[in-house]
Amino acid sequence: MAHGGFADGVYMPFNTKEEAERQAAWEIHHGADPEVFEGVFAAEYKPGPKFGWKLDEVDESPHHDPNNREKIHTNKQLIKAAVPHIDVMLDEMRKAEEDRLLDMHKQIEEGRTDYTNAVPGNAYSWCTGGTATATPAALSAATAKTVCYIVTSTICQPALVEFSVSFDGVTASAVPVLVELISSTTGTAGTPRATLAAGKQERGWPAQTSQTTAGDTYSAEPGTQLVNRKWYLTPNGGLMVIQLPLGREATGIVTATTDGKAWGLRCTAPATVNCHSYAHWEE
Repeated sequence: MAHGGFADGVYMPFNTKEEAERQAAWEIHHGADPEVFEGVFAAEYKPGPKFGWKLDEVDESPHHDPNNREKIHTNKQLIKAAVPHIDVMLDEMRKAEEDRLLDMHKQIEEGRTDYTNAVPGNAYSWCTGGTATATPAALSAATAKTVCYIVTSTICQPALVEFSVSFDGVTASAVPVLVELISSTTGTAGTPRATLAAGKQERGWPAQTSQTTAGDTYSAEPGTQLVNRKWYLTPNGGLMVIQLPLGREATGIVTATTDGKAWGLRCTAPATVNCHSYAHWEE
């Protein structure tokens, strides 16, 4: 197949006419100007030197001599002949991808592949009141309270993927609550509603106890808290759910007394109101 570029064309050798037509179809489908093709001809082809033929070496290979060429397609004929190949080639690509995915799935089932984590890791959650009760966190006026808190273990790094807070206020004119996503060194443990415990597993197999512990509704605040993000949220039935983008999750730091050892939500309400909160993380 020849396409424009030099006076005598730039030539791409193929074994068959169909191969040349498929190459033209592929290039046209991906934006090549059909006018760039000069056509297809058959001729004896002598492989060139390592870095290709030069223009002053045209006599070295028979296909450079116009008298040795048998015209197969003109430009217009080649374009017309290429069109039917496009759908066939796309179908072949789809079939090849389907076969690849099926083969990968079979390898996973038979344990013959490195694709062992096709689904994210185990997921856990913790909420106000723990997993057994629906007790909300009662916010006192103008008093900061950590309402949900997760603490990283020394052997596992949790990724915080979602958290939420909501209020049960009924006064439309109530002043908004300051909600803060905080991190901590856990240098001072603080006093949660109940002893820190492993979160509830929500995804993963087999059942595994979370290495991350959690607590809620702190009566004495954990120490050394740093604010990472903050929002104003109305206490009048206000609801906030934040999902952190894939690959941009906040992660716990396993080193003790390092910022990020713990993550939590802290609320400061100008007036008394109850709230519910939860944290969802993966390990």
